[in-house]
Amino acid sequence: MRDTRVMLLDRAGCDLLTICDITGHSYRSAQTIVKHCRARNAARADSGIDRLELQVRKEGMKS
Repeated sequence: MRDTRVMLLDRAGCDLLTICDITGHSYRSAQTIVKHCRARNAARADSGIDRLELQVRKEGMKS
């Protein structure tokens, strides 16, 4: 549950030191959680694919 709170605080815009103060994680632990979970953010991944498709269309490349 604490890992979930780390991610919720990160998504809310809190910096790592603030996250550590709230959750009790070490800086390194919070940093690791954020690093691993940011890569799995479905909304951000979808947005990235949308931007890629737009760029492909602008440059006339085939997808």
